[in-house]
Amino acid sequence: MDSWLHHLNPETASEYAYLIGMIVKGADDYNSGTGRSQDVAIRAVDARTFEITMPGPAAYAIDMIAHYAFNPLPMHVFRGWGTRGQGRGTLSATGLLFCRNIFPTAVSW
Repeated sequence: MDSWLHHLNPETASEYAYLIGMIVKGADDYNSGTGRSQDVAIRAVDARTFEITMPGPAAYAIDMIAHYAFNPLPMHVFRGWGTRGQGRGTLSATGLLFCRNIFPTAVSW
């Protein structure tokens, strides 16, 4: 839940936040700055399950959730390092990735 709310936060300016807004009730309003995070219709059912309320039927929702914008983010990195958490020694990614070099305009994997 925190990952999706992080993407939707207007201050984050996430490029793909609109995707979440297409299938989660209240997400567009929060992302545009006219709504509150509490009104985004996602909730934790238990430690491994969360529930979303959709604004309406969307047969494409399951396929959309495969997009990386819906992946869980390591929120401890964002909370601990902020934007500084994306450099050598602090870069956090999901998967078996090892960073060899970071250049000003590109990352070499």
